[in-house]
Amino acid sequence: MFQTLVHLSRTKKQALMVFFDAFIFILIIYLAFWIRLGYFFHPASNYELLTLIYASPLIGVPIFFSFGLYREVIRYVSFRSLWFIVQAATAYALSWGLIIFMLGIEPASRSVILINWALTVLFIVSSRFFVRWFFTGKEDNNVVIFGAGSAGRQLS
Repeated sequence: MFQTLVHLSRTKKQALMVFFDAFIFILIIYLAFWIRLGYFFHPASNYELLTLIYASPLIGVPIFFSFGLYREVIRYVSFRSLWFIVQAATAYALSWGLIIFMLGIEPASRSVILINWALTVLFIVSSRFFVRWFFTGKEDNNVVIFGAGSAGRQLS
C-alpha cells in the first residue's frame, strides 16, 4: 500500500488530501457538538444546521486552497506550514461561525465554533505531520560515496 501511495501522481495525492480534509471537516463539527453538549448530536429535525454541517467542506476546502495547503508536498511540511494551517483553520472556523450566526441557527453556540477551530487545527496539523513521519521513515536513502575522505567514512 505504501508503494501505491508513493507512486500516485501529484494531482491524485492532492485530491486524496482534499477528500480527507472534506471528511474531517464534517467529522469535526459533529465532534464539536458532541463535546459541547455531552452526547452525540445529529440534527435530523434542523434541516438548516444539517445542511450547513455537510456544506462545511464547501467553506473549508476553498479557504485551504487559498492558503496554499494543497500545493506543498506533505513530505516537506515544515513548522512554517503550521502557521498557515492555523491561519486557514481560523478563517474557516470564523466563516462557518459567521454563517451560523447570520442564519440564526439555534443549537449552535460560540463554544461549538471555538471547539471546531481547535479540533480543525489539531486534526489537520496532526494528519499532515503523521503522513510526513510515515513517508520519511520509509524512504530508501541510497548514497554513493567516492573520493570524500574522512567525511565519506563518517557518512558510511
